[in-house]
Amino acid sequence: MDQETKDELRAGFEIQLRHAFYNKPEFPYLPSMGCYHVFFPVRNQEHDFGFLVLEWENPPNQMPYWQGTWVDTEEELNSYKYKKESPDALIDLVKVAKVFATNMAQVHHKHMMRKEEEKKDDWESWSQLQRASPKPFLN
Repeated sequence: MDQETKDELRAGFEIQLRHAFYNKPEFPYLPSMGCYHVFFPVRNQEHDFGFLVLEWENPPNQMPYWQGTWVDTEEELNSYKYKKESPDALIDLVKVAKVFATNMAQVHHKHMMRKEEEKKDDWESWSQLQRASPKPFLN
């Protein structure tokens, strides 16, 4: 198969793969979850068309989009230089841990307050009212 035919087939495959990718329920949330690279192997029994690499691009003053690049072999895919090399730099783990610890402290505080409320015996106050000499008027 010559390169021109392969490129035409890749263009058709890319349209089909993008359509399937955009219709997935997790699609709108991938960049917010830190998923900036997605790749799809494209092959059949006779031919290996390579890998479609989709990278999240967010240029200033433009709409964000998924940039498509084709890679021929798995070795090229493993050595592919992604535009966003270090996703760890995007996440400050100390701040995330602080938010988590604060939230857990609030949850623990609410839980302990609820347990204290449950400990209060409402029947004790009821029995005091029943023993009172002038009975209170209860509606």
